[in-house]
Amino acid sequence: MLQSLQKKMDCPLEVETKVKASRVGILGRACDINLRCFVDPSSGSPVFSPLFWIIHIMAPISPVVMPLELVVDRYYLAAVMKALLHSILFHRRFTSERPMEIDLDALNVTYARLEDPELERAVDEKVRMFDKALEPLSGRNKGQIAVMFFERRAKKSWFTKTEEEVCWEQWVITITIRESRTEREHIDARRALQKDLVTALTSISQMTNEQKDHIPPIVNNDPFPFQIVISSNSDGSWTSMFKQMITSGGPWLSAT
Repeated sequence: MLQSLQKKMDCPLEVETKVKASRVGILGRACDINLRCFVDPSSGSPVFSPLFWIIHIMAPISPVVMPLELVVDRYYLAAVMKALLHSILFHRRFTSERPMEIDLDALNVTYARLEDPELERAVDEKVRMFDKALEPLSGRNKGQIAVMFFERRAKKSWFTKTEEEVCWEQWVITITIRESRTEREHIDARRALQKDLVTALTSISQMTNEQKDHIPPIVNNDPFPFQIVISSNSDGSWTSMFKQMITSGGPWLSAT
């Protein structure tokens, strides 16, 4: 039947094309699909026939990943992490609220953050946990922390209708700790960190302004839920951190 249809359409060969569709729902999941089709020889365009569609559920479409990497002197770790986390959250809160300007006098760097006590407490808690995970006694000099943003989607089942959290963006921050043993090393580390932090904050602003196609529709004034996750692996592996996020099941944070 396949050969006769090819002959009838004057189509030399069957081809298979992969279509990435972020909003295609198969069994309630966004996925990639493969469609088997025929090429119309007169136009060169693919002709899809329902009789020959082969739909394969592939891996769910991954969220957009924004990587940042810095080498940080231990003395400045907490201040640098607060600057990065608050900057990311400020740019992804989509609010008309006027930001605060925070000056890091030790590094001569200024960044913007929202005046939100609950958000500040949430960031402070994660920074303390991250700092503790990389303390000298831990034997670790490298770690990762991620900020993940989620969209609430309706999830239908046979008898109920619930909501699920779908991650659409991940910021993965990789930090390597530098230990300054002399005054000269400390001065050099401070100068390098000042430059790298400004570059990172500029990158956050540029990436959030340039990469917008993946952002879900904003349907109300509620901010997107988010989660801050710290890698529990000794090598700071992102794979282990992603597994930790999957198995923890939350909590998903909206205002904190």
